[in-house]
Amino acid sequence: MEENKPEENKLEKKDWLFGCGGCLGIIFILGLVLFLFMGCMADMTEEQKKDDNKQLSEQEKIEETNKRLEEKSKETEKAQEKEETKKKEKKEKDNEKIKHNKQDGFDVYERDGGMAFSENSSIKHFSMEMSNRLKKDHKKIDNGAIFKDVMEFEDKKGNEEKIVAIVTYVSKETIDEINFDNWPNNPESLYDVSDGVVFHYYINDNKIAKTRNQDEIPQQFYDMLGEEK
Repeated sequence: MEENKPEENKLEKKDWLFGCGGCLGIIFILGLVLFLFMGCMADMTEEQKKDDNKQLSEQEKIEETNKRLEEKSKETEKAQEKEETKKKEKKEKDNEKIKHNKQDGFDVYERDGGMAFSENSSIKHFSMEMSNRLKKDHKKIDNGAIFKDVMEFEDKKGNEEKIVAIVTYVSKETIDEINFDNWPNNPESLYDVSDGVVFHYYINDNKIAKTRNQDEIPQQFYDMLGEEK
């Protein structure tokens, strides 16, 4: 019996060693699996971070684009408001240049055209401004309208003179025939419908004056041509 004990001890020792080795192997395998799992998790976390950063970057780009569009919209709106203000101021200024009164039952409109840098341009501007005024007031006119343009001239000696350079007459009958939904339709619209228009001899050689001179104007207003102001 005693002779077998050493042999049993050896066997028990081997079993213990195998048992420990198996435990260590299992622990090693579990550690390796855990290591690999942690590595995968780290990779996934890094990828997630990249995706998050990418999404954040795209969101920032969208927000930046929206911000720029909003700023552009505000700039456009300000520009439109500025343009509208300019138009309004110009209209008010034009209205200030045009005086309106009643004389002998006629509506008389007088524009202060100032010094004309271009006679042709001034003559057309007078037509456009007075056409717009006629369109605005035509329902209030009872007996025809007279339109006068006061212009400044300078002679060769530098002397300035301010006179009535154009007188235009539109009868009540003509006013009633105008379709104001489609009129005025060109820079010379006032002259196109006038019953009479006369130009001072200072500008009588102008191309427009040469083709438009008609003296069918009530005498009291015809006599105003050349009147000093």
